[in-house]
Amino acid sequence: MAASLIFQQQDKLVWAAALAALAIIAVIVTYWRFPQRGAWKWGAAALKILGILLLLFCVLEPLLAQKKPKKGANIFLVLGDNSESLQIKDAGAEEPRGETYRDDLLNAEESGWMKVLSEEFKTHRFAFGERLQRVNHFEGLNFSDRSSALFGALDDVSQRYEDRPLAGIFIFTDGNVNDLEGRLSALPTGDIPIYPVNVASESATRDTSIRQVTLNQSAFEDAPLTVNAEVVLNEVAGEPVEVAVYDEDENKVDSTIVRTDEESATETVSFQLKPDKDEPLAFYEVRVRQASDQGTSDDNESDRSAPEEATLKNNVQSVSAVMPHGPYSVLYIGGRPDPSYKFFKRALAEDPEMQLAALIRIAKREPKFQYKGREGEETNPLFRGFKGEQDAEDYDKPVLIAMKPNEAFEMTNEFPKTNDLLFKYSAVIIDKLEAEFFTFDQQERLQQFVSRRGGGVMMFGGRESFAKGAYAKTPIGEMLPVYLDRAPANREIGRGEVQLGREGWLQPWARLRADRATEEARLLDIPTLSTVNPVGEGKPGSSLISYFRQDGKDYPLLVTQSFGRGKTVALTAGDLWRWGFSNPDRPEFMEDLNKFYRQLMRWIVTDVPQRVKVKSETDNSRFPPKVHLSVEVNDDAFFPDSTADVALEVTDPSGTTSEIRATLSAQEPGVYTAAYTTVEEGFYRAKAIVLDEEKEPVGEALTGWTVNSGLEEFQNLSGNDALLEKLAASSGGEVVEMSALPAFVEKLKDEPLPVMETRTSPLWHLPIFFILALMCFAGEWGLKRWKGLP
Repeated sequence: MAASLIFQQQDKLVWAAALAALAIIAVIVTYWRFPQRGAWKWGAAALKILGILLLLFCVLEPLLAQKKPKKGANIFLVLGDNSESLQIKDAGAEEPRGETYRDDLLNAEESGWMKVLSEEFKTHRFAFGERLQRVNHFEGLNFSDRSSALFGALDDVSQRYEDRPLAGIFIFTDGNVNDLEGRLSALPTGDIPIYPVNVASESATRDTSIRQVTLNQSAFEDAPLTVNAEVVLNEVAGEPVEVAVYDEDENKVDSTIVRTDEESATETVSFQLKPDKDEPLAFYEVRVRQASDQGTSDDNESDRSAPEEATLKNNVQSVSAVMPHGPYSVLYIGGRPDPSYKFFKRALAEDPEMQLAALIRIAKREPKFQYKGREGEETNPLFRGFKGEQDAEDYDKPVLIAMKPNEAFEMTNEFPKTNDLLFKYSAVIIDKLEAEFFTFDQQERLQQFVSRRGGGVMMFGGRESFAKGAYAKTPIGEMLPVYLDRAPANREIGRGEVQLGREGWLQPWARLRADRATEEARLLDIPTLSTVNPVGEGKPGSSLISYFRQDGKDYPLLVTQSFGRGKTVALTAGDLWRWGFSNPDRPEFMEDLNKFYRQLMRWIVTDVPQRVKVKSETDNSRFPPKVHLSVEVNDDAFFPDSTADVALEVTDPSGTTSEIRATLSAQEPGVYTAAYTTVEEGFYRAKAIVLDEEKEPVGEALTGWTVNSGLEEFQNLSGNDALLEKLAASSGGEVVEMSALPAFVEKLKDEPLPVMETRTSPLWHLPIFFILALMCFAGEWGLKRWKGLP
């Protein structure tokens, strides 16, 4: 701490300076008159001058002023972790880590660093876990809280001690906290230094745990869900460990055995799952346990031969998935009766979530100036004599046949006239239709269908498709993922083979086999195609899923891209249906063709927005965790609807359903929000029910989530020292070892703190100054006697 020098006799400072000057002059003149020469003469003079100055310095009564923390004015907080992870017994320890640090704190209260801290500061004690609680001492810590909400505790502290002289915070924890990772840059305590003390031992203890579980969804029909689990193995080298997945009904879905030769290792285990198609929500638990070499025990019992672990509370993690649920309506527009539609329809018929509606053109439009037949006849003579002749197409309109997926489905035998009629579909398929078939308004409507509604549009190859159909520089051509004005002119692509591109290998829906080797073998078996439209290269941002190789050259076959909120797909093959029955002895060809169509369509429609969408986000900064639910509502034209009535039915793990009302968000139009506090661990479901202004149903949507207590609380059995280092560095503090606390508290006495005071100590009566002055005069006298001076 910086110090300053002040004089009590400030009024005598000028006189003292004058006396010092006279004394210096007198000494110099005196010694100048001595005839002897040599440095010793002036050394003796310097000693005499120094002695005089020391005496004059003491006459001014000098004081040393230092700024010191004012005793008892600053506040220091001591926070003790009271969560379940403190029940773990470290390797070689006789008692759990929580009891060890609690006993150390109690002993320090009586005669250790805590007593010194309390003498210098106002020391306030808190226990934190599920919530922050003020305590008089730490004897009551029982380490039973299911969460370590440290960020929430610091937030509470910052509010309680706002505008108060808070000097610092000691935090006794193992670093396994639920709500701090990723939020260090926004600490609510600001610049107040935090001093974490890691109470966990660095030595490993025997344990198996699940660090993280992630779930990925895809349109891969055989396994639409992929569950990835990071399994941490400590002190189980060479021993079998079972990792298993259970469904909501406690049925074991899949399992595997992992081993490691290292003392501490992290293994990643993946499971490919296919949930029940009838269930809109899927819940799974991933469990890990030590197994015997003779196999595992019964599914619902632990393996009694397995040694004891540090804890079993980190052996289970759960995940949830909202399964794509239709029905998804798909509009197929074909330029002529063609096998493509037959096989496409057959494939989608096996997917109960798909509804395929079709408009098949059986006659093109005829110019009005063409011969009309009978005098006064305005309708196409193709319908002459049939019932409903008055509703038949005019000469300048194509003849379309509407094919409904079921009798209840509403559609007409013409392209949807309004956005409301078009936007009820999730995808539109254009097959062998020239651009002239669509009016400019219809093409603009299709572009809005993709960009605003978020639907999907796919074009099949054929003589009237892509560049051959004159789609270049049209609204439909603009949103296709390939350039049409750069297509090879007058180029007919002959027979060739199909290959997956780099993006195709990365997309599960583009593959029909589970591994690369069998997928490559399947690609070699695909019969050669003979009708592929030449197109230009893919546009920026597009993905080349597969290509057609012919005579050493590659041509785009399946290309996708995002366009606005939706997707567009170019499938340049016009005779892909030949793949299905090219070899009567290979029925799997037809199965593969159907599977390819279903997976492709699932990928296109899965992310298509519905009028009602609900999602959940869990906030672990407080306990119990709070789930924020948001419901997005669109009107028929898929503009945000801010006039709806939104209710949410939430079902907890016990089966109890409660209803909460959602209110319109002030930040986003058409978004309604609500909050739900979770109490129990397990699986939660929420259903959003939306009514319009007239209380007519708009739609419903489902979501789900899981509550896991051990996800962060038992992640690092040796303590999360890295997180504590980041916490200390971001606040200007430092990590302190338990053994270094006494010396550290002593050091705090000299640190700059919010409330300081100036402490002075007199220097003039210190014996050292008189002794130095006496030594100077004695030295000067001795030199003079030595050299024979008077």
